Amino acid sequence: APDETYTATATNSTSITYSVLPVTAGVINSSIGVMNWDADFSGTATITATSTGPCGTTSADMVVNVTPTPIAAATGNSPVCEGSSITLTAQTVVGGLYSWTGPNGYSSFDQNPE
Repeated sequence: APDETYTATATNSTSITYSVLPVTAGVINSSIGVMNWDADFSGTATITATSTGPCGTTSADMVVNVTPTPIAAATGNSPVCEGSSITLTAQTVVGGLYSWTGPNGYSSFDQNPE
């Protein structure tokens, strides 16, 4: 889901640093752990938090699965005359939200409005 937040904490630690693999997933701020995902990335990424303290170094991984953004496409095979009706359809996207807009203030949030 967009804008999810996870927190890493460590006790008896002097610092925590963060890294991400693969690097194609995006850019992570190594000191605060804020991740900026690459818009074209999909797949599995591993974010690692590494803590350094008086007894050595330890790390913890979080595996994140990023699903690709659905692609919207509008197609038609013939002209539409003024006053004629059209059918709008969209592929089902689990958890997806749909928004259709058109002339004269038309709008719908149905997947396949009539």
